Amino acid sequence: MVDVFVVAILVGVVQLGSVITINAGEGALAFAGVVLLTIFAAHSFDPRLIWDAAAKERRHSGRRSQEAA
Repeated sequence: MVDVFVVAILVGVVQLGSVITINAGEGALAFAGVVLLTIFAAHSFDPRLIWDAAAKERRHSGRRSQEAA
């Protein structure tokens, strides 16, 4: 979503082109890198693994409390 907001801001800034000067420079390269890292992170994220680990821990802690009783 960050890239969408940046594009929206840039569109507004470009409309003010007669008033200000735009020079993206190294910031454009850094932004592209962050967008790529975000894409890779979102692709590798699997929320099912988090829920599976939580369910396993819940079952494991339930057994411990039964053994202690």
